[in-house]
Amino acid sequence: MERKRAEEEAERKRIAEEKRLAEEKKRREEELVRLNDQAPFVMERDAAMINKRELAKKSRVKDLDDKFLLCDPLPDPNDEKDLTTFITLWRESKAKTLAEAASNCQEAENVIKAINLILSEALS
Repeated sequence: MERKRAEEEAERKRIAEEKRLAEEKKRREEELVRLNDQAPFVMERDAAMINKRELAKKSRVKDLDDKFLLCDPLPDPNDEKDLTTFITLWRESKAKTLAEAASNCQEAENVIKAINLILSEALS
């Protein structure tokens, strides 16, 4: 009696395992079909993202000629080393007159505006 019950239990487990394996195989096949159906959309989206990334990279590149033609002493806001050097030199120099202090404040404001412009472009 005990043996028969053990055999029935083993048979039930085997049937349940076969059913689980069949369901998993069916689920995998459905997933593959779904992935194959979505593949063109994914490739199209990836291509669009690559294209947008390249366009964004090109739009950030500017000719240096404008900066040099203007003889602009302000740092390039895209260049971290340039900004760091500007800030260090700005901190070390002490304004001797009110006009120099106002000029320094104006330069700092112009740098901040350039950085905020880059930030707004990045957020958009």
